[in-house]
This record gives sequence, C-alpha cells and structure tokens, in this order.
Amino acid sequence: MNEVATLLARLAAVEDRIAKTVMQGTIAEVDAPTGTARVQSGELLTGWLPYAIPVMSSTVIIARTPAIGEQAIVCSPNGETDNGVIILGFATNNGGITDIPPGELRVITNANVSVTATGNATVAAIDATIEASGNATVTATGDATITAGGDATITADGDVAIDGDVINITATPITGRVNINGSTQQCLGSNTPCYLTGTPHLISPLNKVSLG
Repeated sequence: MNEVATLLARLAAVEDRIAKTVMQGTIAEVDAPTGTARVQSGELLTGWLPYAIPVMSSTVIIARTPAIGEQAIVCSPNGETDNGVIILGFATNNGGITDIPPGELRVITNANVSVTATGNATVAAIDATIEASGNATVTATGDATITAGGDATITADGDVAIDGDVINITATPITGRVNINGSTQQCLGSNTPCYLTGTPHLISPLNKVSLG
C-alpha cells in the first residue's frame, strides 16, 4: 500500500505541475519599476513574475505596463510558477478593442504615450492623421522642418502664435490680417516695402500688418 500511495502522490504532483505549466488568469498587482506583476489564476496568486515586453533589444524598446484586471497567461517551465513569465496582449471585450480592419494598425490608450528616439526618427505614410482631444506638443532640441508637396494649412479656433528671433516669410502676396506684437501698420502698395517681406508688393488695403 505504501508503494501505491507513493505512486499516487507522485502522479498527483506531476499532474499539478502539468496544470501549472500554462495558466490563464488576470493581473492582480503590478510593480512597474521592477517590471514584475502577480497573476490571479483561480485560487492561486502567483509570486512576483516578470512580464513580457512587446519589443526589447539593445537598440529598440517598445514597452508598456500591464493594467490591473488585464488577461494574462503564465508560462512556467516544468510547472514551477516561481520561474514563470507573464504573457500579455489578448483581445477581450473589455480591452478597448474596436473593429480594426485586417492590415490596419491602431494604437489605443487611455494613458499617456511617449515616443523617444536618441537618433533620427522617420514616419512615412500615404495619409497620416494625428488627433488629440486635449493638448498636443511637438518639441525639438534642434531644428524642426515641416515640408509639404502641396498646400499646408494651420487652423485654430483661437490665436496662432509664432515665436522666434527672426521669422522669414517668403511667399507673396500676404493675405489676411497678421498680428505681430503691437501697433497696426498697413502695406501701402508696390512702392512701399512690406513690413513682413521687406520688398514691395501689391496688397489690398483691407490686409493689414501689425508691428511692434
């Protein structure tokens, strides 16, 4: 009987380890600074395990922190959960997934998004749209260039501010009203240098330039 009991105990231990080789659960706790989390799978709460990063190499990192309640799978070699890793990124009804057509890529988040490149960065697309329901900021410690093969339009419900040591506008004629820091002046015609371009050009009397 002792041998049978021992055999049954060993068989139960093997079955338990097989069951724990791959476990499905949800994120219960997260420790972002260490890149670890705990997963609740049934009655079992794992220890602190590393979670997989979408892309991690010496030159490229695409990372995110899992959310509490997010679905996850724990893969444990030989069923030893202390040595497991957490796999994330499964489509769920409550995961913010929308109707995404095949071949289309979307980034959907309720949190902040940060893109950092210590070298050059290029985004190429046939059409591109950037939308922000709040504020949007583009910062460059060096030069910044926007080039359009066709027209370029900046539209604002409020004011448009351009601040720089020297502002060069090479297109003529200047149409509309431009406000630059102060009292109103007016371009008077082809014999008077334009306050913006420095060269004479014809301009409607309705088009005024305000200079400080």
